[in-house]
Amino acid sequence: MCGRFSFSPLAKIIEDRFDVKVDGSQYTPRFNSAPSQKLAVISNDNPDELSFYKWGLIPFWAKDKSIGNKMINAKAETIMEKASFKNPFKRKRCLVLSDGFYEWKKINPKEKIPYCIKMEDDSLFAMAGIWDTWKNEAGEMINSFAIITTSPNELMGNIHARMPVILSKNDEK
Repeated sequence: MCGRFSFSPLAKIIEDRFDVKVDGSQYTPRFNSAPSQKLAVISNDNPDELSFYKWGLIPFWAKDKSIGNKMINAKAETIMEKASFKNPFKRKRCLVLSDGFYEWKKINPKEKIPYCIKMEDDSLFAMAGIWDTWKNEAGEMINSFAIITTSPNELMGNIHARMPVILSKNDEK
């Protein structure tokens, strides 16, 4: 599972790495990005600009936005089986931008060790995401996202049972 991550580069570095326009009045570096916050993504709907979506997917058909609090991640292995994730996976994909994510290794039921996982060269990377737009009764629209997770690779396996899908640069488009 991915429950916290970091994204704290300068706007110019984001623009150069992801070839997007960054509105400096909206972008704030975050060292502890948490569910329910508006965070930086690049959506397939607006691939030339950095957008800010709420972390916690709220499907367009949801009766209440609080459902998003439970849907911060989507398992890659079952994404096409879940009504909440199936259509966004087909049509609404996004890059969730990061420079590191956090996981906690359980030592025993009362003790955990925190880890900050980064690229070896400290470079920025994109996690695979899906997004949707929800509208409340007053007409307010909320764009939200979930991070796609998968089984851990060899490096993550001894820390946690899940990890975000990290895309190669070639797969980001």
